[in-house]
Amino acid sequence: MHTLRVVLASDGSEGSLRAAEWIKSHFSPDDVRIIVATVHHAPIDVGSPTFAPEPAYAESMEDAAINEARRAVSRTEEALADFRPECHVIGGTPMPDMLIQFAADHHADVLVTGRRARGGLGLGSISRALTHNSPIPVWVIP
Repeated sequence: MHTLRVVLASDGSEGSLRAAEWIKSHFSPDDVRIIVATVHHAPIDVGSPTFAPEPAYAESMEDAAINEARRAVSRTEEALADFRPECHVIGGTPMPDMLIQFAADHHADVLVTGRRARGGLGLGSISRALTHNSPIPVWVIP
C-alpha cells in the first residue's frame, strides 16, 4: 500500500493549524507521511546602495524571520506529534513558488494549506497561487 506523501504548508497560523487538525481527523499515522514546510521571508532591501541598511541590521532581520518560522514549525509539529512529521524551514520568494518546488523535491502526492483569506470566503493569496500553479493536487482546508 502506498503511503500518501503530504507537504503541509504551515506558518503556524490558525488556518494552517486547522489544516493539521484536518489531516489528523482524516488519516492515521500509518496512512500518511507529513512533511511540514514553513517559508521564512528574506529581509527586504531598503534604500539605495548609499543608504543600505547596516549588515548587522540585515542579519538580525534574517535571524528574526528564521526564528519566527521555527516557532511556526514547532506549533505545527506539536499539533501533529503522533504523525512524527518531518519539518523544514525554507527561505526565499515568492513563497508559492518555494512551496511548489519544495513539494516537487520531496515527491509529494499532495500539497495541503489552510485558507487564510482576510475576511470573506475566498482564498488567500498564497492558497490561490498554489491552486493555480502547482503541478500536484492542492488541498485548501477552510
